[in-house]
Amino acid sequence: MTANNASVKDMEAASVAYIAEITNTPFLALKVVTDIVDGDRPTQDEFLENLSTAAISLQQKIPLLIDYIVGKKLSDL
Repeated sequence: MTANNASVKDMEAASVAYIAEITNTPFLALKVVTDIVDGDRPTQDEFLENLSTAAISLQQKIPLLIDYIVGKKLSDL
């Protein structure tokens, strides 16, 4: 993570993205952060505190993402 200047690590979509890449299949993921990797707090505590905020954020951003995608060619995304 340090070598890539990453601030978050994705586990769930990473395998799907990998397969999409090797099969040349378009892939898009919209994610929110619910816990901090290698933070100083227990993951489950941090996750539960952030879950509500993450859900609200997704509810707000999904329509914006759909509006952005609709009507565009794949090559334009």
